[in-house]
Amino acid sequence: MDKFCCDYLVSRLAGKDACIGYDSLLREFYLERIDTKSVITLIWFCPWCGNKLPKGLRKEWFDTLEKECKIETDIMEWKNRTDIPQEFKSDEWWKKRGL
Repeated sequence: MDKFCCDYLVSRLAGKDACIGYDSLLREFYLERIDTKSVITLIWFCPWCGNKLPKGLRKEWFDTLEKECKIETDIMEWKNRTDIPQEFKSDEWWKKRGL
């Protein structure tokens, strides 16, 4: 796990009972409902130190996939598609492009 702003955020992300999460594919931080684990709320600032978190890349992921690979998809179906290149299934896609 990269260190984004403070050690406490990193330690909370590593915890098994954390209600905060990080999606490395889209570089998004979120709060998660403990009872369902299916409802999330995106956050843009660290709840502990107040620093601004890195910009999420959701729009860029879809735009890059469409522009470079000519693939249109939506957030609900992309995981089941076999035509999406492997690099777009991890943080490799945005790190490779220096985003």
